[in-house]
Amino acid sequence: MVTALTLAVVVLARESPRHWLAMALTNVCIVGGVVAAPVVSLAGWVGMALPPRAPLHAAAPMLFTTALIWLCLAIVGAHAQNP
Repeated sequence: MVTALTLAVVVLARESPRHWLAMALTNVCIVGGVVAAPVVSLAGWVGMALPPRAPLHAAAPMLFTTALIWLCLAIVGAHAQNP
């Protein structure tokens, strides 16, 4: 664990790996916000239509929250990537 943490600190001390990691995470947020957020939101809407005892109905508020946060991250990530 300590070795992995030390290696991560050494790698992230340089600018190019930090930049690459930031761009990779931004791309994941954008793709997730555009592709996955509507799917997660749709699952939440299906869950809301189910009876209240259904597990998907109980998870619907968390699904809506997740979709909203992911969409916000996509918007922020898209603006961060294009200065």
